[in-house]
Amino acid sequence: SQRPPLPLDAPILKAGLAALFPTTREQPNWQKIAAFTAVRRPLSVITGGPGTGKTWTIARVLALLLEQPGSENLQVRLAAPTGKGAARLQETLAASVESLDCSASVKTRLQARDLSATLHRLLGPIPHSSRFRHNQERPLPVDVLVIDEASMVSLALMAKLLAAYPHANTRLLLVGDKDQLPPVDPGGVFGDICRAAAINQFSQATCRAYEECTGEILETNH
Repeated sequence: SQRPPLPLDAPILKAGLAALFPTTREQPNWQKIAAFTAVRRPLSVITGGPGTGKTWTIARVLALLLEQPGSENLQVRLAAPTGKGAARLQETLAASVESLDCSASVKTRLQARDLSATLHRLLGPIPHSSRFRHNQERPLPVDVLVIDEASMVSLALMAKLLAAYPHANTRLLLVGDKDQLPPVDPGGVFGDICRAAAINQFSQATCRAYEECTGEILETNH
């Protein structure tokens, strides 16, 4: 996204990143960079193979956002294309939250049972119709939306999701493995996004902001 970063309390973000991502010898710390980017941008893509810590990172992104001032009414939802995926996401997130260095209230919110749903249930299916209750005229009541197993989302479903997504001061995180689980229906949107992102580089402004927030150097050629 070329839009400017969303507003955040910088000192609280700095403290949250330091607590949730302890200093390691491994540099750059891509999970920390992913979290920093995701909380500041309206659209983020997190991809990696099995066991690379995608849900671990998502838990920390959400904790950072829920620790921001005024986040008491922040509407957070998670969704996956299948019921099995949604249940696994909720279970893995709840387990990841246990180890978070954050407030008890944030942990409680991230372990709520109704946090995850299938994409179809989130959008509100209409019986005997291909349309959904949530659309451009009736957008989803969300401020932060995480889509797991995003590689399985077809072009048609992604179009309906984005039509129903409220774009003002909201965050959309697409998460998945670009090399696995292609959609059954036409259009591999997630894979196309990941391939297009391969030519991108961090801007100088992003590198400066990351260094100011973490004290770590982020090169523009990554």
